[in-house]
Amino acid sequence: MSSNANTTATMDSIKKKMQAMKLEKENAVDRAEQAEQRQKDFEEKLKTSEEESNALQKKIQQIEAELDAAQEQLGQINAIEFYNLFKNRHPPPPPPPQTTKANKNKTNRSSASKSRLQAYQQPVQRSNYIISNILHNERIKQIRQKFYDNERLRHYRLNDNDDDTFQLSSDDNEMTCSISSSSSSSSSNSSSSVKTTPRPVKPGCEKYQVSPYSSQITFNLKISIMQTEVTDIINVLKEAEAELAGLQRRLQLVEEDLERAEERLTQTTQKLDEASHAADESERGRKGLEQRTYQDDEPERTMAKLQKEVDRLEDELLAEKEKYKSVSEELDMTLNELSGY
Repeated sequence: MSSNANTTATMDSIKKKMQAMKLEKENAVDRAEQAEQRQKDFEEKLKTSEEESNALQKKIQQIEAELDAAQEQLGQINAIEFYNLFKNRHPPPPPPPQTTKANKNKTNRSSASKSRLQAYQQPVQRSNYIISNILHNERIKQIRQKFYDNERLRHYRLNDNDDDTFQLSSDDNEMTCSISSSSSSSSSNSSSSVKTTPRPVKPGCEKYQVSPYSSQITFNLKISIMQTEVTDIINVLKEAEAELAGLQRRLQLVEEDLERAEERLTQTTQKLDEASHAADESERGRKGLEQRTYQDDEPERTMAKLQKEVDRLEDELLAEKEKYKSVSEELDMTLNELSGY
């Protein structure tokens, strides 16, 4: 009886341990599922961050394209300002006496000029008009380049023997002039002052002489425009770099979160494997214990069977004894009857 009680207690404790291990296994599976869900969430966040990064890169490319367009527009505006400044500083010469036919042509040209001036003064059509009639002209670009070269030569006081020629043409091809300027520097032992000698001016272009203040004003205007342009470019680049740095920081944080989630998932998987291994070991131990318990109960079952067999044999012996007694009594009665005869 004591052995049966010990076996029952052992089995109960094993069952309790198995239930506890099953609960732990279920909890580990739940934690693994939660870790997988968190990993999926982090992957979605990473995908979203990559999409945002691509969108920001596209935005940066768009900003660069807008910057290029703005630079081109700025160059066009510089050409307009240069043309207006040159036109204001150097008005055309007074016209010579003309005939009646020439007056008619002049009237037609003046009406055409007024119409062009009205179109130029309109705010909406001003830019398109300038671009279509002046800015897209290749000669204007050549004039600007030559003007920059001339200003650079003036700034460094270099000797230049070539004439810088500016040629302007209107729609009627009426006004064509060439402006020539030169500068030469000479030094003496007594003084270090620079002497400039004017270059010969071509006939008919006396009114188009470049004043000493015009070049300085134009140069200052060019410098201020270039400084503004460079400042705008630097600001745009700084904003783009700040956005890119913020995006890289967010991407780094997401990657760190993903690495931590992967580490937690690995640890949970290891714990789950350990719990499964422990459950298998416990199952094998339970089976071995049941087998040993069965083996320990086998002699008792054998003794019980033998005891039942002995009891059966005893019952049969008693029955045979009773049968023998009854037969003996009948035999005695038969003998007594025979002796009476």
